[in-house]
Amino acid sequence: MPTIAFGVPAGASMALLLSAFLIHGLVPGPEMLTTHLDVTYAIIWTLTLSHVIGAVICIAASGLFARLATVRAGLLVPLVLMVIFLGAFEGSQAWGDLYSLVLFGALGWVMKHLGWPRPPLILGFVLGAIFERYFFISTQIYGAAWALRPVVLAVFAGALWVVLPPLKKHLTGTAMAFRDFSVASLHFGRDAAFSVILVAVILIGMWVSRAWPPAAKLVPDAACVIALFFAVLNLATEIFGDPAAAPVGPAEAPQLAGTAMMETATVFTAALELRAVRVFLWLIGFLVVAAGIGLLPALALLTFLLMRFEFTERWTLAGACSVVATVAIYLVFDRIFSLPWPQSLIGDLLPGLRDMTGLV
Repeated sequence: MPTIAFGVPAGASMALLLSAFLIHGLVPGPEMLTTHLDVTYAIIWTLTLSHVIGAVICIAASGLFARLATVRAGLLVPLVLMVIFLGAFEGSQAWGDLYSLVLFGALGWVMKHLGWPRPPLILGFVLGAIFERYFFISTQIYGAAWALRPVVLAVFAGALWVVLPPLKKHLTGTAMAFRDFSVASLHFGRDAAFSVILVAVILIGMWVSRAWPPAAKLVPDAACVIALFFAVLNLATEIFGDPAAAPVGPAEAPQLAGTAMMETATVFTAALELRAVRVFLWLIGFLVVAAGIGLLPALALLTFLLMRFEFTERWTLAGACSVVATVAIYLVFDRIFSLPWPQSLIGDLLPGLRDMTGLV
């Protein structure tokens, strides 16, 4: 069942760019053309030079890059996961970053699997605080009259132009489903279950904010009300709407072919879901082990175990890749940049080991 969504693929790039600005303490807005004008020009010239240099490198090394496509996933995925975990921790050097990485990774996979767009979620996290701050500034300066200014009205009109057509389509479909309502037409699948969870999260958020001061909960409550409306509408569409119909041909052969394709797709989906569950169990186990023996030793262990048991690589190859990657990370991040490593349980139990290695 299609999900109500108003995101566009370009939003993902914008969300990542805004996230990078905030991580480096840069607030997107007028300050980028006044206080941080040098940063803006540096970004422009960097993009220009990177396109030229990137084009030269890609043309010169196109044959080598093409060979990268032949590298097995069993070699790439564990090494990429090692870099991802390390990069997530170095953002603010807190365990919470690693927990958030796994949590939002699982959430993103579920949303992608069920057809929910991820860019609007990222934009909401990035722009939420900025929107709330400037909303209060506008209210204090102009009062409620800010909503009647020409630029604001134009933005509202553009938003309605984007939202109303799909909203009208879903409202019409839901109304027709209610008109032909019967108990037999109800269906509750994983899409509806995810919508129920979303509705529950929104209601919990509204319940938590009930005791906040009116000025503090104005924007969160407004966002929750809008999100609740669309979540309930989407849930109604998924429960009362028509499920995807199986392919039916005019003759027996097309029908059999359609049935075989559906069975193959079902088996593939089940295998994909099982693989995803295993991977996320690996990641949760990594967090537990990292809390016990330290981040870098746990990364080495995760890389080795994933290569050997999840991707069935040879013992020698898995061990060699794990050792080489761990030594490289140690030399770069510990010896060269002297970045601190998170404290672990074994370091608390053995302070001498922590003082000697600095890794636990």
